[in-house]
Amino acid sequence: MDRSRAVENLNKAKEWFDIEHYKEINNFDLNDWYMHLSRRYWMLKILKHTDFDIKKIQNYNECDDLILNQQKKFLGYAELIKKSPIIKIASNNYSHVFKSEPVRYFSILDMEYWINDGWFEDACRCLDNKIEDTESDEEFDFLVKPVNEHLKDIFKGKEYTEQEQEQEKQDQEQQVYFNDAQEHAYLSIDLNTPDKILREKFKLWLKNHRRVESNKLKLKNFGESILRDWCDKTILPFLDLKLISEVEGQSLTLMQCAEMLDIEDYKTINKNAKFLMSMTGLNAIRNQLHQAE
Repeated sequence: MDRSRAVENLNKAKEWFDIEHYKEINNFDLNDWYMHLSRRYWMLKILKHTDFDIKKIQNYNECDDLILNQQKKFLGYAELIKKSPIIKIASNNYSHVFKSEPVRYFSILDMEYWINDGWFEDACRCLDNKIEDTESDEEFDFLVKPVNEHLKDIFKGKEYTEQEQEQEKQDQEQQVYFNDAQEHAYLSIDLNTPDKILREKFKLWLKNHRRVESNKLKLKNFGESILRDWCDKTILPFLDLKLISEVEGQSLTLMQCAEMLDIEDYKTINKNAKFLMSMTGLNAIRNQLHQAE
């Protein structure tokens, strides 16, 4: 991006962005954070996975196109973020927010963080052959190995620099970031099996699964100090700057966001923001809210 375009994008963002609109964010409780983060997560997915043409959406007046209806709602929320970014979202208003029940249908979005990993690409190549034609027992074992075991192997085998190792240690101590391979189990369920047997089998599977230390229930503690940290780091204004600038084709850089927010450690803020805009992060918040019910 040339300098003149970068300056133009920054000036356009300054026309609508006002940090004063976020001054009451210190009053947010965990549920408020969950509702606002969830809505922005939903908006990011709409932006990423649909053909987003603002003029086409604005001129659309029919009601029979699901995607365009969703995108029109999106534009309404984008304008709301510009004017009243922390307006209260009712707890029972789950319209156009992130939804991820602990038991749900498996979707392609569940695979988006690992579908391009090497082990998955190897599996696709192996499946081009009939399973009975696989060259060795090792190849067959690779194909029948549970997905979660593949994900754990990737996590264990990841190479870190000394700085990354130190950061990983700090993250684990603060219980901020999590290994997605330990957060979800991908199971196959035969629905022709009677409910009684399914419940018994799942109860047995869960009991055996929980025996492993890494699979024991670990509810995260998003206490007041973490919520204050999110406020101090201007996480929500940072997310909104990135989101709205992308909607309007401005593409602000991290350094430009840092300039507008008057912050220095934008890399840490970006890392926190990515976590809070992930299924793992939102699921962790949701589960803590479930515990409080």
